[in-house]
Amino acid sequence: MASKKDNPLSNYYTIKFERYIDLLNEIEAKYNILSDLLHDEILKTLPEFWDNTPIPALADCYVTVKDIRTFLDDKVNNASDEEIKLTKEYDIKDVLISKADLQRMNVLLMASEELEARLEIDYKISLATH
Repeated sequence: MASKKDNPLSNYYTIKFERYIDLLNEIEAKYNILSDLLHDEILKTLPEFWDNTPIPALADCYVTVKDIRTFLDDKVNNASDEEIKLTKEYDIKDVLISKADLQRMNVLLMASEELEARLEIDYKISLATH
């Protein structure tokens, strides 16, 4: 019986490609919504009054969603040599992600959910996409 140490995939997970695309589309939609909302709020508010508007909360959420968007894009378009090798060697058709990257992605997604909840509670702004 092979130990975990002998299995090169033991430090990786796979995300179904369809689920990955769904997540990417959801993040892209939120990114576009946040971009528009932030743009509109900035145009109608002088900088000295931003603290009393949703602009700081929108900006925080925008940055987090942008980080997720960049992360997801990077996972597919700039996979590590090890990920490429394992994907070919084991004929993996889905997205291979290391445990460390999965943890990072989960932290970003949880932060995004928290910031979205803050927007909804504090400012009645919903980023729900369907």
